[in-house]
Parts: sequence; C-alpha cells; structure tokens
Amino acid sequence: MNGTPVNHPRQRAIDGDEKYARRHAILDAAERLYDRAQALPNVAEVADEVGLAKGTMYLYFTSKEAIYLALHERHAQQFFAALNERLAQPTAFEFDAMAGLMDRYMISHKSFLPLCNACMSAPAERVEMATHEAFHTNLALWMGQAGAGLERHVPSLRPGDGVRLLHHGYALMLGLHQLL
Repeated sequence: MNGTPVNHPRQRAIDGDEKYARRHAILDAAERLYDRAQALPNVAEVADEVGLAKGTMYLYFTSKEAIYLALHERHAQQFFAALNERLAQPTAFEFDAMAGLMDRYMISHKSFLPLCNACMSAPAERVEMATHEAFHTNLALWMGQAGAGLERHVPSLRPGDGVRLLHHGYALMLGLHQLL
C-alpha cells in the first residue's frame, strides 16, 4: 500500500448497479474467507471482511447459508457459461474439452466442490424457499442448455441424455469428493 486508505463500501447502496456491486463484493469476501478456512464463516466475519455492518448484510442475504448458496450458484454459472460457450462452437467437442472445463471450474477451483457439499448439507430452513427455487431453476436452465449442446455434438445421445449425463457426472464428482 502506498499510504492510500482502503475504501470499504460503507455508504448505503441505492441504485441497482450499486446493489449488484455490493452483493458481489459480499460474495467475493465470503469466497476469500471460505478459501482460507474451508468452513462457512459467519455473517459477522463476512461483514468484517467486506467492511460492512452485520445488519447491512441481511439486506442482501438472510443467512450465512444463503451467502454460500449464492456463491455456489455463481461458481456453477461460470462453469455452465464456459461449457455452453464451448458447446455453441461448431468444432467437435471431445472428452478432453469437457475434462479441461471440469478441471478449471470444478476440480482445480479450491472451493467449488467443498462449497457444493457444504451447501447440499446445509439445513434447508436456513435459506428462503424462493432462494432455493431460484437456484434450482437456474441450475436446471444451464444444465438443460448444456445437455442440448452435448446432444448436438454426440449424435448417439437421445433427447434428455445430455442432461442425465451432466447430472450423473456432477453427482459422481460430489460423491468422490466426499469420499476423499
């Protein structure tokens, strides 16, 4: 640091862009904390990391579990965006391409699999039903797009097989991670 003070976002976010930026700053702080501890820090710890009052956190997330579900959703969205972008290309989609994307976004990413397991084992009542539903709706949409892309690239797959393949692969990775 060159003597310049760090500006923490202390003012109240008013417009949509500011609220979006604040929400992502919270997720960034939660990710840093989670990566360090491999545990779900509490709301007060995340608030301190991002430079907000604990009460302000509840304007964005109802619980620590809601924070980490949103963080997991962000990770999943990044993976599926990259996968769907690759599947939209006309060039052949080989196993190595899928393995590379899975390694980059899931396996090598320090928190993807542990965070997913933590989210899956979190008490459902700690996250609002609407938040759960939105997460599962988005995941189904992304997986549906990717499944259809896989079916275009692998003609032996029948309609619906692409989604099933992705779903089973995801479950297998989580199960193997839990065993390790």
